[in-house]
Amino acid sequence: MPNVEDLLTKGSEFYKLGKYKEALKIFEEAIKVDPNCARAWNDRGVTLYKLKIYREALTSFEEAIRLKPDFLEAWNNKAVMLSEFKRYEEALKSFEKVLELKPDYAEAWYNRGIALYKLKRYEEAIKSFEKAVKIKKDYAEAWYNIGVALEKLGKKEEAKEKFEIARRINPELKR
Repeated sequence: MPNVEDLLTKGSEFYKLGKYKEALKIFEEAIKVDPNCARAWNDRGVTLYKLKIYREALTSFEEAIRLKPDFLEAWNNKAVMLSEFKRYEEALKSFEKVLELKPDYAEAWYNRGIALYKLKRYEEAIKSFEKAVKIKKDYAEAWYNIGVALEKLGKKEEAKEKFEIARRINPELKR
């Protein structure tokens, strides 16, 4: 019988090559070998996401979390999936867990800001984006989205400053 670590490595190799269907088969084989392997469930979820099989992906992330409640990557993946489904309130709860596990995770602060923005909670979104840029000073998208949220609050001049910072970091960003 194959061992789980070897299967996870093989599945990851297929995944990196963009061979998602092959990777999925391997991750599912790993789950058959060890149904309690949280990483196999998470990797299955990421692969299903790439295959646009979103509901099953979410279920996989939830199973990974059930098996390993402090699994940062699975929590983050679940939060991103919930955002994809426009289930922003639920996504926020998952981002809170991610940030409880890793307070300096700039991408989680950024994604939390996006969810808050979608809920029209602009002041909170700005605070979240600001946490992201405090951790990662060159986070152009976060600077940009601070500007977008400031515009929604009618703070045009402040917004303009943030857009300029974002463009200095990444000239590709357009306004």
